Amino acid sequence: MPRTVGRLTPPNARTPGMTAPSTTIIVGAGFGGIAAARRLRTLTGRRRPEQVSRRLSAITRYGLEFRCAEVVGVDPAQRVLEIAGDRVKADALVLAPGAHLTLDPLPGAAGVAHQFYELDGALRLRDALDAFKGGRVLIAIIAPPYKCPAAPHEAALLLHERLTRRPGPEHFSIGLVTPEPQPMPVAGPTVGAAVRELHERRGITARFGAKPARVHASIAISAGSPPSRAVAGELEFADGTREPFDLLIVVPAHTAPTFLRESGLLGPNGWIPVDRGTLATPFDGVWAIGDATTVPLAGGGMLPKAGVFARAEGETVAQAIAARLLGQGESQRFDGRGGCYLETAQGEAAYADGQFFAEPMPVVALEPPSRGALGRKEEFARDWGRWY
Repeated sequence: MPRTVGRLTPPNARTPGMTAPSTTIIVGAGFGGIAAARRLRTLTGRRRPEQVSRRLSAITRYGLEFRCAEVVGVDPAQRVLEIAGDRVKADALVLAPGAHLTLDPLPGAAGVAHQFYELDGALRLRDALDAFKGGRVLIAIIAPPYKCPAAPHEAALLLHERLTRRPGPEHFSIGLVTPEPQPMPVAGPTVGAAVRELHERRGITARFGAKPARVHASIAISAGSPPSRAVAGELEFADGTREPFDLLIVVPAHTAPTFLRESGLLGPNGWIPVDRGTLATPFDGVWAIGDATTVPLAGGGMLPKAGVFARAEGETVAQAIAARLLGQGESQRFDGRGGCYLETAQGEAAYADGQFFAEPMPVVALEPPSRGALGRKEEFARDWGRWY
C-alpha cells in the first residue's frame, strides 16, 4: 500500500537553534503523521510566507464582489470613489484603507534600516538575522502612532531569544529607542512598568523620549534599494546625540493613504476623525474604521491602531449599514473594549485587556506571561486566517 511521504524542512535549510541543516521526513498523513508534522514545525521552525498570508479574492465565496485596484480619490459628500480611471458611486461607503508606511521622516534610513511591518521587509530581516555576526541591534520607532503598540517590544523580546538560542553571534546587545515616554503609553504607567521589566530581565536597554532624526551608515549605500543584510552605522537623535548599531530595525512612520489627503476627511492630526461609538464621519453615509482613523480617548490619547479594534469597528459599522438599508432603529455602538497579546518568548505571551473608553482614563491590565496566553494568541491568528 503506498504511503504519503512529507518533507518538513527543505534540504540544506537551517532552522534557528539547530547546529546543522536538518530534514525530517514523516511517512504517512493520517492523524499521527499530520499531528507530528504540525507540532514539530511549531516547535522548531519558521513559517513560510504562504502560511501567514491569504488571497483576498477568497472572500468572494461569501457572495461578495472583490476588485483589486488602486483608489486614487474619494468624494465623501457624493460617496464616489475614483478607482483606476473609473468612478464608482456608493449608497454606503466604508473606508478601511489602513495606513501608509514610510521611512521619509528619517533621512538616511532607506537602504540601511530593516522593518517587519510588511512581509517582504520581514523576509529580508530574517535573512539578515541568519547572516548576522553579532554586535548591537537597535530597534527604533520613528514616530507614533503606529500599528500594534506592543509590536516593537515583542520584536525585541523575540530577537533576544533568537540570537541567544541560535549558533552564530556570541556577543550581541539589543536596544530600543522611541519618542514615547514609556512602552505602550495609552495603557498607562502600570503596564509600561511591566513591559520595562520584561526588557530589563534580558538586558535589553530602552531609551524613551528620544526622537530619531537621521541615520548615518558606515559605508556608501544605495538609497533606492531596501537592505538585504545588516549595515552598521549610527542613529542620530533630535538632541544631537548618537547611538551606534550593527543592525538597525525601524518601525516606519505611519500616515494616511495618499488618496485621502485631498478628500476633506482628514483632521488636524492627519487621520480621519470619527464618532467613537458609531465610527461615522461628518459625511452622511460614510464610515471609517481601523488604522486610518483617530478615535479620541479620555486623557488626550487616541485609540491604539490594532486589528482587534478594527475588527470590532467593522462589526459595528456593518450593523449600522444594515439598519440604515432595512429601515431599522439604532444599532449597537462600539464600546472601546479589546486587548492584544504581547509574545514574550520562551513559549509564552502576556495578554493586555483594556477598557479604552473608561473615564477619566483608559483602564488596561497586563496578565503575567503564560503558555496558555500564547496558545490563545495562536488560535486567534488561526481563526482570523479562516475568514479567508
